[in-house]
Amino acid sequence: MKDHNRRDGSRLRLVYPIRLHADGERHGRIVGQTVTKNLSSRGAYFSTFDAGSYRVGQELGIAICVPHRMTGSTRDVLLDLRGKAKVVRMDGPSTSRMYGEDGHTLTGVALQFEEPLEFHYAWM
Repeated sequence: MKDHNRRDGSRLRLVYPIRLHADGERHGRIVGQTVTKNLSSRGAYFSTFDAGSYRVGQELGIAICVPHRMTGSTRDVLLDLRGKAKVVRMDGPSTSRMYGEDGHTLTGVALQFEEPLEFHYAWM
């Protein structure tokens, strides 16, 4: 069995909006919306105040929104990276060193992509 705590490759500190859908469905019930803390070719990491919505082994549908302006265009294009992911690790605040305001704690959630992400775009 692969050790999910060992990282294969580099992670980029990219902060993009991410939507998380229940049961691995790309258009299912939304269980969370937040921003990524980092991304790699194999997964993503984000933090949440709502740790109860996630569990290790849970399959999620994901959509990561990457705003982009095409060269020579006055309009923006939104690129969504969509696919399926599995929760492989959850880090409490003592591990992640993330604390929110007013005594609320943040939980870090590590995702592993289950398939290559698909590109979808929309002009703004």
